[in-house]
Amino acid sequence: MKQSLSFIFKALPLTIYGLFLLFASSAEAQAADIRVSGFNSSRNPAPLTGFTPNVYFEEDYAASLRNTLLDESNFGPGGTISCSVNFQPFVSSVVRGSLVSGGQKRSEVFFAGISNRELAGDEASELADFIRAGGIVYVSAEAYSAYQGLGIPGFEGTKFNPLFSSLGISDSFPQGEVIDFHPCGTTSTPIGTPVTTGPFGIIDPIGHSIFNPINTSTLQSIATGFNELCFIGFSLEEEGVISPLAAESGQYDRTILAEGQLGQGYLAVSGEALYTYSEYDENIRNYFLNLFALACPGGADQPPVPFLDLPWDYQGKGLSFSEAATAIGSYFDHEYPFSDVGSVLGEPLEAKGSVLSFQGPPRDLTLNYSNHDGYDWLGPARVHNDDPVLAAASGTATFYKADKNNTACGTWACGNVIVVDHGNGYQTRYYHLQEMTRSPKVLLRHAL
Repeated sequence: MKQSLSFIFKALPLTIYGLFLLFASSAEAQAADIRVSGFNSSRNPAPLTGFTPNVYFEEDYAASLRNTLLDESNFGPGGTISCSVNFQPFVSSVVRGSLVSGGQKRSEVFFAGISNRELAGDEASELADFIRAGGIVYVSAEAYSAYQGLGIPGFEGTKFNPLFSSLGISDSFPQGEVIDFHPCGTTSTPIGTPVTTGPFGIIDPIGHSIFNPINTSTLQSIATGFNELCFIGFSLEEEGVISPLAAESGQYDRTILAEGQLGQGYLAVSGEALYTYSEYDENIRNYFLNLFALACPGGADQPPVPFLDLPWDYQGKGLSFSEAATAIGSYFDHEYPFSDVGSVLGEPLEAKGSVLSFQGPPRDLTLNYSNHDGYDWLGPARVHNDDPVLAAASGTATFYKADKNNTACGTWACGNVIVVDHGNGYQTRYYHLQEMTRSPKVLLRHAL
């Protein structure tokens, strides 16, 4: 059940700003194959498919994820995602034209995992072109710590730095850095992205071991490592917790998971081969299922999987997402002046000087205008006065009381307001609300 924000509708029309990413779920998309390639066992000792026992991995730790991807209740007609996963030959190297040719992708996902050698120039260029054309790529480090006696040598994340360079971004795995002051722990709560809030669920903190940190610039830092340690009662400040990276230095708070949309495609990067823990950690398994879901259909040249849900309990009232989302009572796209010219909802600077008005008459250019779009959901959507309002996604909620100096919108016109910041560049705003009882700020978790 979704979490209520403990405030209620003031009137039947519900105007939600920021819900423009809502559309039919991926389960309703046209059926297609998600063609998957990647590095084989001669390049990656823990490949997604085609495992052979080796000195580093005696067991096939990718088997759980592979079997879950091939489960038709997850991927296939009638599954959570209508596309089926089709494994193509995995390769020891990437050559020009093998992933994209004439601007057309030859597969949807390239699951590199870890690599025993640095990407060659042509490999990095081909993977970069593949991403720009709409492909989804996953690369990973597998750190080694002599201090902990954990990990495997020779698979550092720096092997993939040529890919970042070919993409023209300054993100990187720093040379020689391993976060290894403790053998295991869990990450911070991942921020909201199309992958961490996809159709297989919202991803909570992920279990991990030692890792190579990721220096992010263009990519988003999705989660940092060792937010909690694996031994109850163990404290980072305890005397004697000393390693090549001292706990008190703050260097343990480093990025272990990063993502970003680049061109039409998507890149996911981890500082440890997290996929090898899929059998033991449901969050990891669902993370990768969500990542593959982006490829249905046609890869990331389709809109991303939506992370916003409708803000009322439509399921409890017997409606599906599609039924509720399309039961719009009215919609608007309007522009009007605020009498209080200090409104923070003023028009963008690039729009100033325009002479058109939604209502037709020439606009008074001496006034401060606000233009915004929205939807009203009424009785047909089974949303009624006094219904609880639910968070459309996880985030931090801030309450702004109706006031002429309301800092959320700068005017009385918005009434009581709650703004939910989803931590990924998006906000949802809830206007014209009755009084609420929660504290001014609260972290919300929203189960889709």
